[in-house]
Formats: sequence, structure tokens, C-alpha cells
Amino acid sequence: MKNDNLELRNRLLNLYKRLLLAIKSESEIMDLYIEYIKIMLEYEDKLPNFKRFPEGQMFGNCYTYALDIKCPLMFQSLYTMRTLFSSYLGLNFNVGFISDVNNRTRTSVYDVQDLLDKFYADMDFLKIKVFDSRINAEPSYGGYKIFIFSDTIIKSTGDFHFVRRNADGTLSHRNGYGGSIKKIKSLRDVDKKYELVRTLEIVKPSFR
Repeated sequence: MKNDNLELRNRLLNLYKRLLLAIKSESEIMDLYIEYIKIMLEYEDKLPNFKRFPEGQMFGNCYTYALDIKCPLMFQSLYTMRTLFSSYLGLNFNVGFISDVNNRTRTSVYDVQDLLDKFYADMDFLKIKVFDSRINAEPSYGGYKIFIFSDTIIKSTGDFHFVRRNADGTLSHRNGYGGSIKKIKSLRDVDKKYELVRTLEIVKPSFR
């Protein structure tokens, strides 16, 4: 464990040096952030549990929360400075931001199939295995469950929503970019403008 912690520390220090030693474009910051995510996936082997203020998740949206992905202040601050006079303030966390390598800063979804295609592409990029599941089924592959929702008028709004099932069986979600994190009693508590389009179990590389 000590060796793992030292290796992780050294890899992150090297990554942060590359991030800070020269002025980076928006795309370069996004690319390094994805590299950070991939590194963390190799070491974080605990199923997510509910915390109202989880460490490292000050920034993000329902998607990154469902995936239990952290975003260090360093990435968000540098990116925000680069986009200060832009309408796109802050990192883009839309589905597809991980795998859409040529368009990470602007990627978005405007139909259900595109939402699912980009989600599966993101999972494949991160080597996260995905299995179909049912609403009331228990996880059976060593991972945890997530629920993908689409706005009923996604073609106009580009909006989606994610809910996750925590290790203790509770459901929780995040309300938009930087929004509050809350438990819900059932999927019926999700805003009625969303419809459930997929129930899945995801298994990260470090779980296997």
C-alpha cells in the first residue's frame, strides 16, 4: 500500500508539473485532466458511498458524480482563467468529454442515441466495463449501478441526468454543474422532465 501511495504521489506530481510549467490551452488542460482521471482509476478501488460534501468533488456535474470522478481545484482554476471572457466558463463535463478527443471543450449531446453512444465511448476510453442491469437488481459483477436519464426534449436542451446507487444501496445524485448532492428515496424522485433510458452496472479497472 505504501509503495502504491508513493507511486501515485509521484505520478500526480509529474502531471501537475506538466500542467503548471507552461501556459496551456483549454484543450491541453482538458487532456491533462483526462490523464488525471485515468491515473486515479488505477488506484481508487472503493465503491462510492454517499457524502454530502465529498472530497475532491467541489466541481463537476451529475455525470462526474455518478462516475465518482474528482476534479482538483488546479484544473478548474486554470481552465476558468483561460475561459474568463468566454461563454464556456469552466471545464466541460458533458457526456463525451472523456472520449471526444478532438472536441473535449465543446462536446455535447442532443439526442438519446448520441447520449448513449458517447457514454459507452467514454467508458471504453477509461476501460470501465459496462453491463446491462434492471432497476431493482443487485450488482453482480463487483461494480455499482448507475441510471441514465434523458430530458424528454433533449433535442432542444441537450440535457441529461445521472443517478448512482451507492455501496450501501442508497441512491444519490448531483443537481447540475456544481450543484448540491442529495440522497433520493427512489428513482421516482428524479425531476419529471427526465425519462430513464438505461440501467447499468459499471466496473472500474481497479475493481477487477
